[in-house]
Amino acid sequence: MNRYSIIEAAKILGVTQQAIHGRISRDTIKHERGQDGKQYVYLTDGQLSDKRSQNPFETVTNDMYNSYITSLKS
Repeated sequence: MNRYSIIEAAKILGVTQQAIHGRISRDTIKHERGQDGKQYVYLTDGQLSDKRSQNPFETVTNDMYNSYITSLKS
């Protein structure tokens, strides 16, 4: 099990940061607050391998979508 920041976990899983926060709120993903005050989540090898087996273009699409949403907020 590896520890990732919210941003890293969202990119790896191909979901938004808000989706990761939702999982933390529902306590459906292992998480902790680091000494630096940031939230971190733990992903199992199973979660990582499941993501690797999916279409690689899905992550690109989600990254483009997240970039677009971020640009709209600016």
